[in-house]
Amino acid sequence: MFDVTKPNRNPTYLFFVLGLRLAKATVECQAVAPGLTIFEGWRHPKRQEWLYAEGRTRPGKIRTQAVAWRSWHQLGLSADVAVKSPEGEWSWDFDTAAVQAIMLENGLERGPKFED
Repeated sequence: MFDVTKPNRNPTYLFFVLGLRLAKATVECQAVAPGLTIFEGWRHPKRQEWLYAEGRTRPGKIRTQAVAWRSWHQLGLSADVAVKSPEGEWSWDFDTAAVQAIMLENGLERGPKFED
């Protein structure tokens, strides 16, 4: 059984073309964002429901606008990236413009970002 509170970081769950391109791009990104890796890739629909509830029917900040099966994550066609420190801490504080340029060069595109 899976735990809806934990993201899936296994790249083999992604559509194979996305996984290959993302693997190449994250290696290239190490120069501008050391430690950049997959924070979450494929998502079980139950996890998507759990994330959607946050900030709505569960306490917290709204983290997604997509209900289950309305996210590319359920199809293995989306992955979120972040920097993981050697201590295991996650950060989204990196040069996003440089990372996005490298991702675009590798045939990837940026999805929507939801902020306050």
